[in-house]
Parts: sequence; C-alpha cells; structure tokens
Amino acid sequence: MPSDSSTELEKFCKDHGVHEVLYQALALKGLESVDDFAYAFPEIRSLEALLSGLSDSDLSDMGSTDQFHGVQAARIRKALRLAHDLCQQPIEPPQQIGQPPSLPAAILPQASPASWVENLPPKLSQEAAQELIDDFKTNYPGELLDEDTMPSIRPLSLVQHSLKPGEKIRWIPWQFRLSSTQYTEIMEAESSKPMRTEAQLLASALYDDTPEMPVAHLQQEKFDPPQVLLLDTSGPLGVRCQALADPEAAHKRVKVHDTEQGLLLFAFNGTLWKYVVCHFGAKFSAYWWQRVGGLITRILHASLAHYPHRAWLYVDDLLAALLRSSAHESLLIVVLILSSLGAPISWKKASVGDSLIWCGWKVNFAYETVELCAAKRLKLSSQIQGLLSKQKVPRKDLEACIGLLMWATNISLVLRPYLAPLYRLLNSPPGANYSIAPRMWPLFLHCLDSRAVFVREAMGLSIPLNSRVIEWGNRQVHCKSDLPLMAKPTGHTWIRISDPSCPVIKMTRAAQTSLAWLTPRIAAIPTTPLSLPPILSSLARADAMAEGDQVGIGGWVSTKHGLAWFAEAYTMEEIRTFWPFLTKDAQKYIACFETLAQLALAMTAKAHHGHTRLSLCLPTESDNTPTEGGVNKLFTTAWPLSEFLSLIASWSSANGVTIQVSHVAGAHNEWADDLSRGRLQAFAHRSRDRFRVSLEMLASASAKASWSSKDPAEVSPIPETPRLEA
Repeated sequence: MPSDSSTELEKFCKDHGVHEVLYQALALKGLESVDDFAYAFPEIRSLEALLSGLSDSDLSDMGSTDQFHGVQAARIRKALRLAHDLCQQPIEPPQQIGQPPSLPAAILPQASPASWVENLPPKLSQEAAQELIDDFKTNYPGELLDEDTMPSIRPLSLVQHSLKPGEKIRWIPWQFRLSSTQYTEIMEAESSKPMRTEAQLLASALYDDTPEMPVAHLQQEKFDPPQVLLLDTSGPLGVRCQALADPEAAHKRVKVHDTEQGLLLFAFNGTLWKYVVCHFGAKFSAYWWQRVGGLITRILHASLAHYPHRAWLYVDDLLAALLRSSAHESLLIVVLILSSLGAPISWKKASVGDSLIWCGWKVNFAYETVELCAAKRLKLSSQIQGLLSKQKVPRKDLEACIGLLMWATNISLVLRPYLAPLYRLLNSPPGANYSIAPRMWPLFLHCLDSRAVFVREAMGLSIPLNSRVIEWGNRQVHCKSDLPLMAKPTGHTWIRISDPSCPVIKMTRAAQTSLAWLTPRIAAIPTTPLSLPPILSSLARADAMAEGDQVGIGGWVSTKHGLAWFAEAYTMEEIRTFWPFLTKDAQKYIACFETLAQLALAMTAKAHHGHTRLSLCLPTESDNTPTEGGVNKLFTTAWPLSEFLSLIASWSSANGVTIQVSHVAGAHNEWADDLSRGRLQAFAHRSRDRFRVSLEMLASASAKASWSSKDPAEVSPIPETPRLEA
C-alpha cells in the first residue's frame, strides 16, 4: 500500500480504535505511515517501551489505570499486528510490455557491501506447515521425514507463495533450500556475525557454506554405512541369481542449474571455467545424486513389477537379485531402462552370476550367504596396524578406520561393542591451555554459547571455532554458567580448551587395547547367512531396580510350552567384585542393570526352550530406552553401558540367540517390576519354574563366544575380553 501520505497513520489509528494519546506518542517519534509504524516496532513486545512512558495524566485521559493490560494497550497491539500483515502483502507489479518477467524480490536478495536485506513472503503458520507434513506422510508413507530431511519454513513458504493464483513456479536458489536442522543452526550461529561484503559472501558460498547434508548427524545412531540387508527368504536355495551394475561417472549425470554454476569455478591458463554438472569434488554432488539415484531405482522397480526381484543402490553401485527363470528378461529391462535414461554403464564393473562382490561384500545368493572379501580384510588389518604403531595418529586415519570397522562388523555384531573406546577417543579431543587478559574477559564470554562452545570469532582471541571450554582454573566447566561474569582484576585467567578440529589425536591405552584385541578377530569374521533367524513365539519382559546400595533384576518369559521366571538381588559390593569401575550410587547405572536383566532374560529363555544350536530371535520388552536402543544395535558410545552390551553381544554369538527389544510402558511392566523388587507373591506357586542367575554367570557370558574362520582348525575364542575403561 502507498506510504507517502502524512495522514495515513492517523487515519489508520482512528479506524482501529487507537486512542489519540497513543497516536500522538507515535507522531512524536516522526512516524507518518503504516509502514513506519510496522518497521519501527518489528515485534509486539517492542511496544512495551512506548506504553511504559505514559504518564498518569495520559492514563487519565485514556480512562485507563493499567498501561500494559488495559483496553487501549490491547487496541494498539492489535493495530500493530494488522500493520505487520499489511506490510507483508505482495504489491501488484506494474504492467510492462516487451520485457521478460524478472524474479520476485522474495527470491533475489538485495545486497550491498554493508548490509544484507531479504524481502520474503509471509511465513507459513505452524498449523499450515503441519497440514503439509500430514499430507506428505499420507501420500508417501515409506519416506523418512525428520529434522535433517524436513525442509525449513523458508522453502515451504516460497513454494506455497509460487502456487498462488497469478504466480509462477520458479527456481529456488540453493541458499533457501535448507533442512529444518540446517536453518536452525545457521540462524543461531550466524545471527551475531558482522555484515559481510559481497566478495566475502561469494568466498563463503564457494568454500565455507556450500549447502550439504552435514556429517555431524551421520553417526551410528542415525546413519549406517552400506550394510548387508538380511532377507526374509521363503524359496529354495539357488533359485536366484544376481546382477551388478555401476553407472559411470554417476555424479556427472546431474546437471547444475544456470544460477548455481558460479559455485563450481576453476581457473586454468588464466581462463575462468565453470562446471555445468556436479563433479566429484563438489560438496553437494552426493546430495543431489542420492535424489537422482533414488529416482532411477524406483523406475527400475516399476519396470520390473511383473518379475519378482530385489534391488539395492549404494551411491552408484546397483545390486539386483533376480529369479533365475526370468533373469534374462529382467536383465534386458534393466539395461534398456538405464540406456534410455542416459546412465552409461561401466561394463568393466558389470557382473552377472550366483556370487559377486558388491561394496566389499562377497554375496552368494545360491547359498544365501555373505562374507567380507579378502581385500577389505587386508585393508582393515593394515589400517589397524598403522594406528597401533604410533602414539599420535592423524584424525583422518582414525576416522577412516572406525568407519571401516563399523561397516565390517555388520555381519559380526559380537565385535561392535568393542568399538566404543575408539569413538570416545574420537569425540574427546585433547585440551590446550589459553590465558585470557582481564580486559578481554567480557569479549571472551560474548564468543561463547550456552554450552561454553566458541561460536564467534573476535580480534585478540586466537581460539578455534567450535572448540569448547572444559576447565577454568582447576574447575570443570560443563556450560557457560560455570564461568564467572568477572575475571580476576590482576593477572591472566587460565582456561583449558578442547578443539574437535585438532588434526592429531593421541592414542589412549583403552583404544590401543581394543584395536589389538580386534586384529585377529577381524581376520576370522565368518560367513554369515542372509536369511533372518526365526522369531520365537513368546512374550518376555524384564526389569531392574537400583536404590542406594541395592540392585535387583527380574523377568519372565512365556511360551506355549509354559512359563519361566527369574528374580535376583545383589549388593553393590558384590557387583563391584566383577565390575570394579561401578564406583557411584547404584541408580547412576540403572541402564547397565537393565541390560543385565535382558541378558538374564535371554539365559532364562534359552534354558526354558531347551534348544542347542538353533539360531532364533528372542523378542523381549523393556521400559528403559537406553537399554532398548543399545541391545538392538549392540552399540553405544556411552560408558560403562558399552561394557555390558559386550556381554550380550558375545553371549548371543555363542548361543545363536538374537535379542530384539521393544518398548513397554512401566505401568504395563508390573510383573517384572515386582520380581526385580523381590515381590514374588504372583509367582510363589511356580517355584519350580524359577531360573537362578548368578553374577558369575552374567559376568562370564562372553567367555564362551567363539567362531571359526575359513580354516576349520583355526578357532578364535574370546575369553580375554578387554576392559573398556573410560
């Protein structure tokens, strides 16, 4: 709406019931239009200063006694809200003949060397965004939608604005295509940065802030490297064959939009060149190839709908399991579809047969087995030996070894818990001492967020970004509030900083012990069946109690053959005989005792079921979330829970029992809760069905774990499990 009329604000205030006294207060500030009113008070709460300046005579003239919560205060707040809405309405552009339409201001930010201003369409309300999310989940129930994949409110608003009548769907630049997590992190981290020049913004776009899926959230809890997918097979062995295809230069199959080719520049012989496709070195190439690769895979699934098949794609390596009777037709369709889509196949890597190597796995569909190929075993052993030969190792070498170990242990979960010391080493960087002058202390505090992490740079402080304060003097620092607001008046204040970007890491004794223990076992990882073990038809629940110096575990398992239960009580003194590192109050280790209860439950079920070497899956239930997640993955970086997960992993491997834990609310776990607290009245008539579990049985659960490598005479027992210390 026009904003050049001097009487516009006065008329607006009268139309919306704003008292003359309040209008005069606005006029005294030089405000003349609705736009002035809206931008002078960007938030409703910014009116508090205006209202607090009203005198008693002003309140008397308005007939009000409360300047903040009276009728007049409510009316001016309502008028301000309406002014904000009016200023955000799109203005009809003048008709221009003979000129192509330009991108709206919502897409092209107006930049100057001293500022960065964006005119964006109104943001969607929370209700509208939630409605879009619900519609998406209804239409695409198989898609994962979390904070890392959910678009932020900005692209949602831009897209909906483009879909309004009279608008056109336009290209949305990369800086607006952020996930909800990325948008939140940028708003929190960069809100206090000084204004940048256009040259700095370009350099940042080229080198620093190129949009990508961040690596920080790609940890074991949220992301797995290429895994062996266990199959629920129902046909006889040998009815399937497999095919392997690898699109050549897959990333270069993705074309870059004209507006983003400036992000892919390089100079050669004095000439500036640009890429028109996503080359391998660009940060966002993998991000976009995932979308293209996923589309190609879905097209293949749809094209092979009449032929029973399975297909997996990891980056650009496609693995397909086909029925032998229709393999020729299925292969022909795959080749034709890939050719018609313009995806050139790397024929030197293509392969068809019963057994082939895919992403380091030797998969055999004739026998439904998988094993780690010899080349990967040698590479992993070489990496481990390289880490063991040095006291200080490059961070990249440690990260590469951990990634390969996590991938290799997919078919041998008994080894997974022993990776915890390596993860703790990687996530506990060494500290360095810094001294802060008294006059620099306020600036030092300003550079910290609430977690005592450096999020801002400042002149005079050479502390790396993202490093964290861990000590002040001789005191531990857990958050910013642990630091004093004022430094000591004389002398420098010493602090200790932990820098996660430190390129060199010093090996700890726990990490070296774990790697030395893993070395011979990696070479002996056995061939593993692809088929899932059968699920035992049963209902099993367990619980644990920890109060003061007393610990109790209890649980029960019921099958069609009968019921078995256990209930044991221990003291912390007895527990420390086997686990001396549990030095604190029992309640601090409740997740560890819940894990012990799950192990005791599995022992009870095995004794009750009476099978010998039959592999099966035991479904159990627990009301403890860390135990549920830890047992299902057989991995955690939390210590000492990782120590107890190693017991379950080793016992499961030795007895052929896979534990699958689901959650049960504590209110529905009454029987197990009573057993853990020594209340045995409900099971008093079933004393002969009680299974006794001693601490010695639980502590020696890993002593029987063993497996054979390719040489039947070579056996790798696991009696001397390493102590995983903090």
